[in-house]
Amino acid sequence: MLAASLVVFALNACGGDSPTGINGNTNVGDGSMTANINGAAWRSTKAGDKGSHSGTIYAVVGLNGSYTIALGIAGLTAPGTVDLSLASGNGSNAIVSNTTGGWSTAFNGGSGTITVTTLTANRIAGTFSFDAPAGSGNATGTLQVRNGNFDVTF
Repeated sequence: MLAASLVVFALNACGGDSPTGINGNTNVGDGSMTANINGAAWRSTKAGDKGSHSGTIYAVVGLNGSYTIALGIAGLTAPGTVDLSLASGNGSNAIVSNTTGGWSTAFNGGSGTITVTTLTANRIAGTFSFDAPAGSGNATGTLQVRNGNFDVTF
């Protein structure tokens, strides 16, 4: 259930120009995100990078014409590393989507980590690496996302 809530939260982070969202607590900003998806370099467009948070739940979203990457981090109170596997039960996950469908670490067999290196009242930055199995639409296989970096403001 929390994974589904993070999906909605992350998607809200990339829509609209309003600085408030869920219960008026969401702060939305911009920044940068890069990664390698199945070995190919990927970079989000500046207009698509978003960071938001509500309490200790953070969302970072990057998008371009090929993929959207959404990182949901639950219970974050300080820099550190969070496990993205479904078995961890911590509610954090990574989602990749395109016009074909979606892949997520919340699906059976998903794994990876997000390491937050900077966490302030108006900025979050870090790295990520994960394997996201297909789980929606016509998505197939497992996406390997490596060497991910993000740096966004709220």
